[in-house]
Parts: sequence; C-alpha cells; structure tokens
Amino acid sequence: MPSERDIELDAAALATGSTAVFEKVFRAWKDPVYGYVLRMVGDQALAQDLTQDIFLRVMRSAGTYDHRGRLRQWLFTIASNIVTDHRRRTKRRREVLLEELSNTGDAAAREMSAPLTLEAFSSEDLQESVREALDRLPPEQRSVLLLRQYGELTFKEIAALESCSINTALSRMRYALSNLKKLLAEKFEETGDEVQRS
Repeated sequence: MPSERDIELDAAALATGSTAVFEKVFRAWKDPVYGYVLRMVGDQALAQDLTQDIFLRVMRSAGTYDHRGRLRQWLFTIASNIVTDHRRRTKRRREVLLEELSNTGDAAAREMSAPLTLEAFSSEDLQESVREALDRLPPEQRSVLLLRQYGELTFKEIAALESCSINTALSRMRYALSNLKKLLAEKFEETGDEVQRS
C-alpha cells in the first residue's frame, strides 16, 4: 500500500480525472472512512452505501481539492457532511412519522418517542459493548472521537470540520472518553452515572 505522502503527492491528479489516482486514494482510505461512517450510523449496509456515496462525491468534487497536504481532512469533511445529511433526512422522516402516528392516537407513537434505555448486557464480546456505548454518546462527542480515531485528524482539523473552537473539540473528546468509560462500566453494573453533555 502506498504511503499517505505518496498518495498526497499524486492527489493533484484527482482534478484531471485520473482513474488510477482515484483508485489509489480509494484503496488507501476506504477502510478508515468506512470505519468512521459505521460507528456514526451503526448499520453495516447503510455504512457501505454512505461510503460509496462519499467516494462518488470525492470523484465528482476532485476539482475542489486544494492539493496542500490536506487530503485526509478533505475526505473526512466529505464523510462528515454525508453522515450529517443522512441524519437530517432520517430525523425529518421520523418526525413526520411520529406526527402522523400521534395524530391518530396510536400507542406506537408514544413507544417510539420514549427515551431509549440501555439494553441488558447479553454478550461477552467487548467490541459489541464498545459499539453500543459509542452509539449512546451524544453525536457531537461521538463524531470528535471517531474523527480522531478513524480519521486521525488533529484537534485543529476537527475543530474546523465541526465548526467549533479547538477547546470545544478537546472538551468533547474528554467528555466522550469519560462517558464511554461510564457507559461501559454501566454495562458491567459498576456505575449508573448520567451521560454528560458538552
């Protein structure tokens, strides 16, 4: 696999529509991008679809890449935007459905709008426990943690991507790690503390 530096040097050719360069970028970044998306949406099939959408947008937007050593940040900006767009569409659809159901007085509406509770611990698999705990983090905390882990972005890059200050990005990371620890401890019945919001 080519180094990130080699890919960065070749990335200027993305704007020319070079299929070979696009394939090199895709091979190098598909797993980190997919990992980030999967942890944000929690569904493998959906994550695969969104990852395809991300790389389609990369191909279509190649002319906008500024070729100054920021390929990683550019890719994860596109990934973050597509995940955010998906969340907004899903939220709108759910709100419409809840409104329709509540207008009919259906009990399902009340059940769907009830706060989510942590399901009983049923698996010894630590990865599954971590995934479930990640899913329970507030979206802004989960996003910072995953951009750092999968995107390996700096806090300065994350702050720019999330439209917040570096201190806010650092604070969200601190809360994310603290909450993750509490949620995992709760899974193992060590504590029941509330999830903190930043």
